[in-house]
Amino acid sequence: MSYRKYFLFVTKLAVIIAVPLFLFCLLVFKRGDTEFFEFLATDVTPFIAWPIRFITNLLPFSLTELLAWLLPLVLAYKLIYWLIYTIIRFAASWLALFHLFNRSYIRKWQEHNLNYCRYTGRLLLVILFLFSYAFSSYLLFHGYNFERETLADKLHYDTQHWQKKDLKQASEIVVEKLNKLCHLESAVDAGKASLDRSASRKIIMEDKKIIFPDSDEKLFNLAVNAYRLAARKYEFLAGQTLKVKAVSMSHYWSYTLTNGMYMPLLLEANVNVAQAAPFTLFSAAHELAHQRFFAHEDEANFLAFLTLSSSDDERAVYAAYLNAWIYLANDLYKADKTVFLQLYRQLPPQAKKDVKAANDYYQRYSRRPISQKSQNLNDTFIRANGDARGIVSYDEVSKLLIAYFNEQLKERK
Repeated sequence: MSYRKYFLFVTKLAVIIAVPLFLFCLLVFKRGDTEFFEFLATDVTPFIAWPIRFITNLLPFSLTELLAWLLPLVLAYKLIYWLIYTIIRFAASWLALFHLFNRSYIRKWQEHNLNYCRYTGRLLLVILFLFSYAFSSYLLFHGYNFERETLADKLHYDTQHWQKKDLKQASEIVVEKLNKLCHLESAVDAGKASLDRSASRKIIMEDKKIIFPDSDEKLFNLAVNAYRLAARKYEFLAGQTLKVKAVSMSHYWSYTLTNGMYMPLLLEANVNVAQAAPFTLFSAAHELAHQRFFAHEDEANFLAFLTLSSSDDERAVYAAYLNAWIYLANDLYKADKTVFLQLYRQLPPQAKKDVKAANDYYQRYSRRPISQKSQNLNDTFIRANGDARGIVSYDEVSKLLIAYFNEQLKERK
């Protein structure tokens, strides 16, 4: 190998290693500086992400899912090929000892060894480049976002000081909203006409079924449109057009209890479509929050509620309040079982049916060993990013919901 090629190889290697190392050092030394990471998330990262997201948005399928199957196979093939190549070259080196005075043989042996070194160098660069890209894009498009300004501070919500009555009040508002969405008012005659030919009228409530789209794309569009509408009021939700991808292996993915996954390496929002429609829609809105560079799981859950509840489509609003009920009800059950049962009885039939479907789905897969390992892995992953709450952070959305409804009540006064 000539000195020029050797210098070029070392330069490429240095750049590949330097980029993730610099970004990691930036995270270590700037940790705690929320203004800096907020600046990155709003003014820098979106521009870096734009071309990547533009390309992945053009694809109708989940590139994440494809690479999850394809990339390990390609890497395994390359590594096995290299291992066999190494064994062959090692054996050839021993055979070369018996041909030390055969110049033609030694020349070919040296040429083959040089080709082997070139192949090994290229393979090393590819593997290091993939690792460098994965680590760097993860930090830029997700890891750094754990350090940005909290959503509670951004919205001026008080999530620390609340009481059981606030939880009860928020739950009552949600139940009332669900009943309005699932009922129709109609007037009927209450008696015979009087002498002045007027009749008394009685208002009755009739059940109304919320019917969701029959395709994943139409369902996901409800979430995308909800973000577009919500961005008119909440400017921090504005940005590049978003897209959600359905996972074709959703049934098998359910065994890990994974409802969705944001892939920062490709800026893709992937959703498990084996769930019931209201929960698939909520998961889509949750993953879109990660695409808007909000990393904390409770914040992503709240933004899913905030955007869907801001929609002009009652199906999105229903999904928002149904999921809000589940999170609030879990805390309410622990705080006051009696009040929980009273409110549960007031739920409309469709909401009860959907809640049962969610419970059945969870029970079907939660006892599998793989689901427990997956949840432990997710818990470790979240904690490793500096969120000590782990997977409990998903349920912490209740605090944001309570603060939201408290603010709504203040505005009405």
